Amino acid sequence: MSTTTPPEPESSHQASDGLRNGSGTQLHAGYSLETGVLARARNWVDVFGWIRLGRVLRTAGSPLLFLLVSLTLVVWLIGLAVLGGNASAGQHASITARALETNPKQWPGTGAFVWVDVLRSLTLSEALTSESFWWASSQNLWSRLFASIWTVLVWAPAAMVLLRQGALATAGRPLQPLGDVLRWVGRRIGLAYFSAIIPVVAVLSLLWIVPVIGWVARIAPPLLHLPFAVVIAVVALPIGMLALGSWVAVPISWAAIINEREPDPLDALSRGYEYLFRRPLRLVGYLAVASLILIVIHLLASLMMIQSIALVTGPLDSLSENRDLARKTAGVLRWFPVVVVNVVSWSLVGGVYLLLRQDAGGQEVEDLWIAPATPAEPLPELKA
Repeated sequence: MSTTTPPEPESSHQASDGLRNGSGTQLHAGYSLETGVLARARNWVDVFGWIRLGRVLRTAGSPLLFLLVSLTLVVWLIGLAVLGGNASAGQHASITARALETNPKQWPGTGAFVWVDVLRSLTLSEALTSESFWWASSQNLWSRLFASIWTVLVWAPAAMVLLRQGALATAGRPLQPLGDVLRWVGRRIGLAYFSAIIPVVAVLSLLWIVPVIGWVARIAPPLLHLPFAVVIAVVALPIGMLALGSWVAVPISWAAIINEREPDPLDALSRGYEYLFRRPLRLVGYLAVASLILIVIHLLASLMMIQSIALVTGPLDSLSENRDLARKTAGVLRWFPVVVVNVVSWSLVGGVYLLLRQDAGGQEVEDLWIAPATPAEPLPELKA
């Protein structure tokens, strides 16, 4: 009884890179240059990831996003002026000053960073300052705290919508319908509020040590002031790290919460702190590109505003009865660059989050979670 030895299987290399002629002879198929790096670097965006941020400008042309940010700005500023008192209104007076700046001869970046005033309140950095923390100025402290809490409550929903749309644009995907995004925000807004509170609680849990040490140092001899100063310095370093990191961690956490499949506020915050302290050069590079985009878009929006004011108010000024209407129309148009900058800035944060996520964990920018579409109900069967 004879046995037949089975033929040896061809290697994967031969199967993929080899061909056979009519007589069964193995032929070399040539070298494939589309392997390794070249297979993944077919576009400029694969080499220079920051080019993807240019796609975010699609959000500036969305009327619904423009309307959303306009309403958010109106509600936010009214709340600061009516409910927050003079300290809250004065804290953000720079927004009005930069919004009304219409001189095109000034540096184009003058009002491109208006959204930083919103970011400053999200981190409570203005409230917990040496001038307002002590009991002597508690009224000023509570007014500033209200401004920060009000900012978080009002801006979180709009910011998360823009963070989602900016991430989609950066990934090269179509923008999601506003109604769908708002439903996502409604389910996850509590996580966003929680992530904004955690850094504040962490800072306050350490900050109480400082006035206690200061009270003890008042009754201690001067020779012990140096050891007390060393203890305060040791406590101050993690406080500064948490406060500084919250400028990046809070917006990044919101981007993670709205864009990931299973959001976790603690994990989202840890990503923000990691991106800042472990990859600062990458973060600074992406922020530099985003700042350049904001400067250009603010310059274009300002020129559009100036041209619109000149064309619209000219006919109105010809009649003395309409001069008040002309001034009010110009006042409304002056807010146009502010709204555009806020739309683009928050959208850029969503794009920067995807780029930093790729640098930190290797996850592709295009690998963005999309909720499965709701299956359509089957049509009823027709009976004869």
